[in-house]
Amino acid sequence: MSEGGTRMRLYYDDQKELGPVFRDLWRTIFKDPEAYEVFYFQTIYPKNRVLALEKDDKIAGMIHLNPYDICVNGKKLSMHYIVGVATMEKYRRQGIMRRMLTRCMKDMADQGEVFTYLMPANRLYYEPFDFTIVQYFRTIHTPGTDAGGSKLSVLKPEEYERASDFVNAYCHNNFQVYTKFDPEYLKQLQKETESEHGEMLVWKKHDSICGFCCYGCDEETVYVRQIFCDDMDAMIREIKAKFSKKQLELTLCAEKEANGASIMVRILRLDLLMNRISAVKEAELRIQITDSVLESQNGIFRINFSPKGCSLERTDLPCVQTISIQELTKILFGVDCENLLEKYPDFQLIKPLGPVMIGEII
Repeated sequence: MSEGGTRMRLYYDDQKELGPVFRDLWRTIFKDPEAYEVFYFQTIYPKNRVLALEKDDKIAGMIHLNPYDICVNGKKLSMHYIVGVATMEKYRRQGIMRRMLTRCMKDMADQGEVFTYLMPANRLYYEPFDFTIVQYFRTIHTPGTDAGGSKLSVLKPEEYERASDFVNAYCHNNFQVYTKFDPEYLKQLQKETESEHGEMLVWKKHDSICGFCCYGCDEETVYVRQIFCDDMDAMIREIKAKFSKKQLELTLCAEKEANGASIMVRILRLDLLMNRISAVKEAELRIQITDSVLESQNGIFRINFSPKGCSLERTDLPCVQTISIQELTKILFGVDCENLLEKYPDFQLIKPLGPVMIGEII
C-alpha cells in the first residue's frame, strides 16, 4: 500500500530475518537491562511472531505476539500475548500502531483465537481498540522480617512437574481463566528470573508443595510475583522471612482497580468464546453488537443461554438493544460491569469468566 507516494508494508517476519533490527528497536524503545534483553531474544523471540510495519524500506514499528496456553473454564486454548508494541519516534502519530493492531487482531481471529491480551503501559492506548481490563494487581511494599528463618527453598528442575501440578490445581480452584503451567513454562520462567537476578521458590510441607512464587531483584528491592498459596498470609510471612534484610515489593491479585499493573483482553471470536460460558437457565436474547475492527462480530445476533454452554448466531430479526464488544467483554468477564448489568439485565443469567490469573509479564 502507499500513501501520497510513501511505500508502506505490513508483514510477519516468520523467517526471523529481522532479529537484529527488532532487537535494536526494542533496546531503543524499552531500555531493558542487558541481561533481560538477552533472555527475551534468546528464549522468547525464537518462538513468537513479529508483525512489522515497513515504511520507505525502513522498519517503522513492530508488535510481538508471544504464544501461551490459557485455560478457560477448564479447556486449554492457545492464544497470543501482545507485547513489544513499538513505533519509531519519527513515525509516531501517523496511524502506524492502529494499522499494526488492526492487522494482528484480524489475523488472530481468522486463526480461531478467542481473545488476545496485554499488560498496558497506558490503558488509554488500547481502549479505542476495544481492549478492556479483566484483571487488576496490587503491590505491597514491606521490609523483610527476621522471623527465625524461612521454609522456602529454591525450586529444582526435577521438581518442575510437581510444581506445575500444584500451580495448575491452585489456579483451577481459584480462577476461571489462567495461564497453563507446565514444565516448559517453568523452564522459561526460570530463565526470566535468572535474567532478573532471581529464582523460583517453593514452600513444602511433608515434602508436598503448598506454595510457589518467583522473584527478581536489584540492589535495593526484591520483586516477588506469581505468588500461589492457599494460605496467602502465611506465604507472605515466609517470603518476608526469606528476605529478612531486604525491601520487598509483592505483586498480588486485586478484585478492583489498585496500585499495580493490569491485564487487558480483546475478544476476537465471540462465537467461540460463548461456548465456554454457561448460564443459570435456558433463555434467548437478540441484541446488536458493534465492533469497529472485526466485521464478523458486528451486527444483530441471537444469544442462546444454557447451563451447558451458550451459543451465538447471526440473525436478521429485529432487536431493541445495542452493546459494544468492549461492554460485552466487561460483562462476560465480570469486571467493572455493575452498571452494565443494570442496562442489560438479560446478561445477569450468565456465569462470568472471572476471576482471571494471567501473571506473566512478557
